[in-house]
Amino acid sequence: MNIEMNQVKRTIIVGVGGCGINVLDYLIGTELKNFEYLAIHTDEKALAKSKASKKLLISSSMITDTGICENSSMVKKDSIKDRNSIAKNLKKADTIIIISGMGGRTGTGASPIIAQISQKYKAFTVGIIAMPFSFESSFIDNVAKKGVVELQKMTDALFIINNNILIKKIKKNIRINIAMEYINSIFYETIINILFLHEHIIKNDKYLK
Repeated sequence: MNIEMNQVKRTIIVGVGGCGINVLDYLIGTELKNFEYLAIHTDEKALAKSKASKKLLISSSMITDTGICENSSMVKKDSIKDRNSIAKNLKKADTIIIISGMGGRTGTGASPIIAQISQKYKAFTVGIIAMPFSFESSFIDNVAKKGVVELQKMTDALFIINNNILIKKIKKNIRINIAMEYINSIFYETIINILFLHEHIIKNDKYLK
């Protein structure tokens, strides 16, 4: 099934932070053709490796060696300065899908800002996020939960992927790259269902008025 942009007007899929960009690169190699892909990161080197045609570096001054969530609130404040650049890339989109991982500084801090800008343009705004694994710290888990609350305020729909549940379905001793590909495939299937549903909502809009 080839899902193309003319079926759902102008759709931009935004990968935010390391997790978001990893998923974005996976999607680019699938059947999701003719969509616009935008990679957003605070890490210039990681951003440069992305396959996305459009890349946006934000809050570069906030990069640390760890790249972990202790500065997520600062990234959120600093990303406000990048609003004009983000807005320029999202302008005139009908649907914007934001993909990120919660708990990391970039995905947690910047995703709600991106969603807020998307809402400003009255685009159908969807968030698809991955929660931290249980073996990660409780601090990261708490930051992730706060990020979910913030992002939920700014989206029309929010889909949460629980990595812990997915990992339980994967066979033991499986290679990490295969496990990650399985998780990426869940993002892919979620996006296909979102676009399919949205397309039919648009077609049947006359029944909703």
